[in-house]
Amino acid sequence: MPQPTLVLLSGGLDSVAALLLECKCGGDQLEALFIDYGQPMREREQAAAVDVCRALSVPLRSLDIRSAFGAVTDSLMASPASGRDPDGRDTAFLPGRNAVLI
Repeated sequence: MPQPTLVLLSGGLDSVAALLLECKCGGDQLEALFIDYGQPMREREQAAAVDVCRALSVPLRSLDIRSAFGAVTDSLMASPASGRDPDGRDTAFLPGRNAVLI
């Protein structure tokens, strides 16, 4: 009996590749999950996740955890939503974001 599979989908290249790999492996009960934790690029990321899931006919669930992690995410979201800092790093990158999700 096939096991249900849930793929975390940010809308980025890595998570889309993971979803495609799972699709290729023939997951019958495959679903994707997008988590909105207040990331600056969430609207674009979620739109990409929606488009990918629609194209692959994979159900997408969205989970909004912004209110549950308000103080933590507020400090992580202090940087501008896009651009580069003086050292050339992408300011949309959020160090510690996985710790917020865990």
